[in-house]
Amino acid sequence: MQLEERDAKLSAFAAQNAAARTLDEAVSEVNREVAVRERCFPRWIQEKRLDSIEAKDRLERLKSAANYLEDLLDRVLQHCNALPATATAQPS
Repeated sequence: MQLEERDAKLSAFAAQNAAARTLDEAVSEVNREVAVRERCFPRWIQEKRLDSIEAKDRLERLKSAANYLEDLLDRVLQHCNALPATATAQPS
């Protein structure tokens, strides 16, 4: 599915289901946090602010959460695709 099509379907679904927008935002936020940790953890380990084992564990847990949320978002979008066109259309 193209990114524009995905966003359009998600926006239409979110208009009827506020949780879908929240889920999309959660995915974005967790992925942003993964990037922050990947950038900061090596420096924090070097500065002895964080143990390397703890850093690896935290990053793995966060990446697992990101994967879980992305899978959940995919299921929501699949459900949205299965709905009749009128069910996902935005009200006039």
